[in-house]
Amino acid sequence: MVRSGKNSGQLSTGQKIWDVVYPFVLMIILLILCNFIVLLVAGLATATYDTSKILENAPSAALWSTVLFYILFLILVRRNFKVDEMRFGCDQNHWPVWKNIAVTAAVVAAGEAVNLILTKSGIAKIFQGYSNAYSVTFEGQNIFLLILATCILSPVAEEVGFRGMIYRRARNYLGPVAAAFLAAAFFGIYHGNLIQFIYAFILGLILAFIYQKSGSLKLCIVSHSLLNLMTILVDQMGTI
Repeated sequence: MVRSGKNSGQLSTGQKIWDVVYPFVLMIILLILCNFIVLLVAGLATATYDTSKILENAPSAALWSTVLFYILFLILVRRNFKVDEMRFGCDQNHWPVWKNIAVTAAVVAAGEAVNLILTKSGIAKIFQGYSNAYSVTFEGQNIFLLILATCILSPVAEEVGFRGMIYRRARNYLGPVAAAFLAAAFFGIYHGNLIQFIYAFILGLILAFIYQKSGSLKLCIVSHSLLNLMTILVDQMGTI
C-alpha cells in the first residue's frame, strides 16, 4: 500500500496498478474466505457438505457469509481509507439538501428502470446464474437480516471499496472518466454474472458521476441503500 507521505508521481506503474486493484483483490479474497467459513460451519451444523443441500437446510447461510464479509472488509480497509483521506482530502458535500434528495430519487428510479429493462428483455432466461443468485439472496430470507446485509452493510462497504478507494485512486492516475469506467467494471465483475454485471456497471457509472460532482461518498451510500431497499420492497410486494 502507498504511505501517506509518498507522492503519487514517484510510484512505478506496477505500484500504481496495485494501488488501484488492491481493494478489489482484498474483496475477492475475503468473499471466498467468508463463504468457505460459513458453509463449513453450516455444513457441520446440518451434517452435510453438499452446497445445494446446505443452502436448502440453512437458507440464511449465504446472507450470514455476506454480513461477515462486509464487516471484515470495513475493518481491514479502515486504516487505508483514512490514509486516502490524507492523500485526496476529506469528502465535502457542496450540494444543497434539495439536490441531494432529487439525485437520490433519480438514482433509485434509474436503478429500477435498468432492472425492469433487463428483466423484461428475457436475458435472465438465457443466463441462469442470475436467477440462481437472486433466489439464494432474496427468497425465504429473514427480512431483518436481508435489510442488514443489503441496505446497511452492502452500500457502505461497496461504496467505500469501489467509489471511495478504487475510483478515487484511479482518478488520481487516469482522470475521472477512465476511473469511472474502471471502477464500474470492477463493480460489475464483483457481482458475478452477466446480468448483474450490466446492472452494476451502469449503476457504478452513475454513482461515480454523482461522487465526482457532489464530492460526497455519503450521498452515494444513501442512494445505493435506498435502491437496494426499493428492490426488496418490490420483491416482497410481488410475493403477496
